[in-house]
Amino acid sequence: GELKRDLDQTRASLEQTRHHLEADRKQLLEWEAELTRIEPALAEQRSIADEAARALSEADRAVEQWSQTWDSFNEGAQGPSKTAEVQQSRIAYLEQVLRKLQERRHQLQTEQASLDETAEANALPYA
Repeated sequence: GELKRDLDQTRASLEQTRHHLEADRKQLLEWEAELTRIEPALAEQRSIADEAARALSEADRAVEQWSQTWDSFNEGAQGPSKTAEVQQSRIAYLEQVLRKLQERRHQLQTEQASLDETAEANALPYA
């Protein structure tokens, strides 16, 4: 009895294992067929990804080169800009000096006119 039951159970397990093995083989064949079907698309996508990586690398190099060129330009542009600032300051200073000199000239002309009037006024009675 017990030995027969164990044998039946072992046979049932063997049959179940064979069934699982057959199902696994079918699944494996399906996966292999699908892999065969999608491999060309995968290869194409890898090629596209490689090309995109190369393009990105070239773009990075171009941006780096542009950045260096821009930095060089800015460094070169600062010289004339600073020179222009110095010249603007000098012009402002000279304009201020000129205004003061013009004011002083006007003041001296006013004083001269006043002195001339005083001299004329003083000279008339003696004439």
